[in-house]
Amino acid sequence: MAKLLTKKHGLITNSLISAMFFRRYQRMLTVGIQQNSNPQASVTSRIAVGRSLKNASEYGTVSPTQNDMTKKPKVAEISHQNAAKVLANYDTILLDCDGVLWQTDHVTPIQGIPSVISMLRDQGKEVLFVTNNSMHARHEYLQKFQSHGFDAAQEDIFCVAYASALYLQKTVGFHGSVYVIGNEGMSHELDLARINHFGTGADPDPVYNSIRDLHEIHLLDNVEAVLVGYDKHFSLNKLFKACSYLTNHTCSYIATNSIEKSVLLASNRRQPLTGAIVDAVTSASKRTPTVLGKPHPLLFSCIRAARPHVNPARTLIIGDSVPSDMGLAKAAGIDSALVLTGASTLSTLGNFPGLEPEFFLQSLTSLIH
Repeated sequence: MAKLLTKKHGLITNSLISAMFFRRYQRMLTVGIQQNSNPQASVTSRIAVGRSLKNASEYGTVSPTQNDMTKKPKVAEISHQNAAKVLANYDTILLDCDGVLWQTDHVTPIQGIPSVISMLRDQGKEVLFVTNNSMHARHEYLQKFQSHGFDAAQEDIFCVAYASALYLQKTVGFHGSVYVIGNEGMSHELDLARINHFGTGADPDPVYNSIRDLHEIHLLDNVEAVLVGYDKHFSLNKLFKACSYLTNHTCSYIATNSIEKSVLLASNRRQPLTGAIVDAVTSASKRTPTVLGKPHPLLFSCIRAARPHVNPARTLIIGDSVPSDMGLAKAAGIDSALVLTGASTLSTLGNFPGLEPEFFLQSLTSLIH
C-alpha cells in the first residue's frame, strides 16, 4: 500500500491516473468488507486504507450518504476532536468561498472563520482560496476577506478571472487579442497579465434589426481567443460577435465556468448565471469550450503552474458543492471535505455517484470548536 500511495506524487497527469486506481481499490476493498462484516467496520477499514492510520476511529463519527448503509460508502466527520489528526495528512488546503467562508448569499458572515484561517496558518498549512465566481478580481476578494475579518496575499487567491489570465499566459502562450464576454474583474486580471482584450462592458454597436445590420457590425482581426464569463451586459450583439470570431477554428474558446446555470432568488425570481451564457455561445457557435472552473481539473493545473510545489497527495479541498468542489477533487486526484453551510447536504450525495468526499464538516469552524 505504501508503494501505491507514493504513485500519487508528481505531475497532475500521473496523479490523476494513480488517484483513480487508488479510489477504485478503496471501493473494491469497502465492498469486500461489507460482504463479510458490519457497516461500521467497512467505514473504519476504508479510512484506514485511505490514510494508513493505526487507529481509524480517530476520525470520529461517520454518516451514511444514503439510508441504505450496506450499499453506499460512508463519509467520516471532521470535528475539533479529530481535526489535528486529519489535517496532519495535508500541506495545502483549498478553500471554496461562497457557502464556506460566508453564506451563499455572498454577504452574511459565518462566525469564527478568521480564527480557523489563523489556526490553519499557525499549523503551517498553505491556505489557498478557489472560486468559480468570475465577477471579481483578486484585489476585490482581498477587500472582501478583510471585511470578514481575515487577510490573505493576492497570490493565495485563485478565482476564475485570474485563472483565465494565467491559463492564457502560461498554458496557451497567448499573443493575440481576446474577445471577452465578462466584467471588470476579468478585464483587470487580463490587464495585469498584459493580455490584449476587448468586449467588457456594454456593447458599443446598435442592436441589430436586420441581416444587413449584422454585415455592418465591425469585427476585429487577430482575435485568437473568446473568453466567456459572467456578463451583466450580455446581449445578442455579444453573442453574434463571439460566434463570428469562433468560426475561425484556430480561435480558442475558453469559459470560466459551465456548471452553474442559474440560482433561485425567490419563489418567482431566477437569476441566470455564467453557465447559461456559456450554453448560449456553445449552442450558437457549435464549438466546445475549454472550461477553467470547477469541477474541471484545469483550475488545479493553474494552481500548480503558479505553485509547482503543491502535491496532489497532500492537498485537501473544502467546499459546499458536491458537483463543483468534490467534482474538482475527483478530477484532480485530491481529497475533499464537504462543509454543510452551503449548497449541498449529506442527503444529496446519492445524487452524485462517484463524487463522495472523504470527509464532511458541519461548518469550517468545526475544525476548532
